[in-house]
Amino acid sequence: MDIDFDLRTIAISIGIDGVDEVVRREEPVVIGKANMKMLGSMGHVLVRFWEAQRVLMKKGGKEVEGLEVWLEGAPEFRNVPDGFGVLLRMTPSGLKLDGVLGEGGDGANGSIWPALLRLPGLRGFWEQQLRGSVLETLLSVTPQAWLVDPTPLPPGSVTAGLDVGSWADFGGQTDEFSLSSRWEAPGDFRAAGDLELTKALAAFPEERTVLTRALVNAEPGFVVATYRVDEKGTSLVEAVQLSRDEAGKWMAAPVTGK
Repeated sequence: MDIDFDLRTIAISIGIDGVDEVVRREEPVVIGKANMKMLGSMGHVLVRFWEAQRVLMKKGGKEVEGLEVWLEGAPEFRNVPDGFGVLLRMTPSGLKLDGVLGEGGDGANGSIWPALLRLPGLRGFWEQQLRGSVLETLLSVTPQAWLVDPTPLPPGSVTAGLDVGSWADFGGQTDEFSLSSRWEAPGDFRAAGDLELTKALAAFPEERTVLTRALVNAEPGFVVATYRVDEKGTSLVEAVQLSRDEAGKWMAAPVTGK
């Protein structure tokens, strides 16, 4: 199964317009052993995450108490596809997950998931559903995110990762944080200035918004990987780097860890 370059989907995910051609190159691009190891396991990690998401959506009781308003109205979960593609960004701290391409991304790309993954109240659930290495990988490749919920924190508490006791203490910076609807992909951003954050809080619960720390992109750009899912498990089929040449044309080259 070769990568099917759905240029429109990739262009939207990357946030650019006008991509009409991707030229294949045979010479591989070195992305480092650590990144190659992560690519090799990423498919398995995502399948485990999707399975855990399905369990969470079906749960009731104390574990999801207070989250009902956030979980209702979720897109219908599809069965795990027999193959899917993933778009990752090259950043100074390694590969970061940008999203799942094609049908496999339905419901899986919502900005709510990185926020729920980091929610202290769900830590026990994720640790129970995911092995330590899977959870650690997910936390390293997904962006920091928070549910924009006006419910006051207990006295003396702070929001993990932001270290603020209330949203009034948060100074929104548009180049560092962005806002998106909970079921939109994190890339579908609205600026996270103080005014926009105030509007999001006022619109709750009719509108449920997620605050996401923006990824810092670094050249050479992006990696697209495809995975096969069968009775043997999840395996990497192909991975290529997407980058622009000096003329601005998009090029695709295989990647290697050497």
